[in-house]
Amino acid sequence: MSSRVERDSDENRNCDEASNTYVEDDEDPGIADAMLQRGEYLRQLRLLAQADEAERHAGGQDEPDENDLESQDQTDELPDSHKTVLRYESYLSHQRYYDDLKHVDINFIDYGIVTGSEPKTGGRLIIEQDKALGKGGLCWDAAFILAEHLIRTEPEWNVCKNVTRVVELGSGTGVCGLLLAKAVSNCHVCITDLPQLEELMRRNLNLNFSTTLHEKEDLTMADLAALYNSNDLPSDDNRKQSAGTASAAILRWGEPNDYRDGPYNIIVGADVVASLYDPRALAETIHALSDDRTIVYLSYKGRLSGPHDIFENAMESLFGIVERVKPSSRNENPGVWILKATNKI
Repeated sequence: MSSRVERDSDENRNCDEASNTYVEDDEDPGIADAMLQRGEYLRQLRLLAQADEAERHAGGQDEPDENDLESQDQTDELPDSHKTVLRYESYLSHQRYYDDLKHVDINFIDYGIVTGSEPKTGGRLIIEQDKALGKGGLCWDAAFILAEHLIRTEPEWNVCKNVTRVVELGSGTGVCGLLLAKAVSNCHVCITDLPQLEELMRRNLNLNFSTTLHEKEDLTMADLAALYNSNDLPSDDNRKQSAGTASAAILRWGEPNDYRDGPYNIIVGADVVASLYDPRALAETIHALSDDRTIVYLSYKGRLSGPHDIFENAMESLFGIVERVKPSSRNENPGVWILKATNKI
């Protein structure tokens, strides 16, 4: 566990309800303020990208030999829309680099057939990305790692006689929650995020759990066949096959009206602690969505010690047990770890 730290000058800031980003007390909201926040958001993304590039070079992660097919990502182009698809198994086979923005220009990520602890398959999971939405529109290692860890350790948390109710905070694309819903039976996962991420969440929900094509998928029959790596259009059963169930909703941190479906048995979140968001508002939201039996699992990459320390301090004041857990996943990103919290105070 990290040691407690003194609350810094960020304590004098508030969390803007619409975006969960910091706003100074003496600033008036408006167009100028929104532009400043957007500029800071983009600046943070640029800093992350620069750090990732430095990480690649420091680790000797150069471009692969074009003749070495085993060390390259397998990407396909859809015939009509020309959108790109990454077959995630090909990345897992080499894992030459772990930078956050490695797949930022990919439109879809195919995670393959998802299975859980039972023989029953969860079917295929394909996730659409939208980099125009910023951080929330991308798939992150921490999300896959958390989902796979929970699938592998299901007996530890999926113990309810009735359906286990799971909520994912800051879902973005929904990859973590939808992987869980695909693989784990006796489980319902509600993926949540801000209003601007709702459409993307629902597109991915419909793409993987609905027999009806979303009207904005904008994919032809030929595209769908190529997306599913099949000579034929996937059957309805293939599109909706899952061990559990899933839904999507808006949930804004610090907005009690959005907590009406709580408390939940399990709360998960992947890479939700960052300088772009208010770590205390996140901890308080988790507390409000919990009861004394709730288990919280959060994964994140330890790139920003300040927000992480503030968040852990807040969690330690709200839950009796807060501990770091070593992830169990095929994705071996060394920077990602899991925070587990129980015993709500």
